Amino acid sequence: MSPIEVKSSGYKAHASLDAFCLKFSSRIKKRYLIYTKDLHKEGNILYLPIYMTMFL
Repeated sequence: MSPIEVKSSGYKAHASLDAFCLKFSSRIKKRYLIYTKDLHKEGNILYLPIYMTMFL
């Protein structure tokens, strides 16, 4: 299972993704946050620009 959260412009808080991953931590493989800025990885979350969603 790979949860995905979509943000508009502000991406600093991702409480829903964190709560979901905490509840189902044994089933989570990769975590994605789709947003409007550049590609980067922070911890175990991959931040993807909107135009890269076709590669999921």
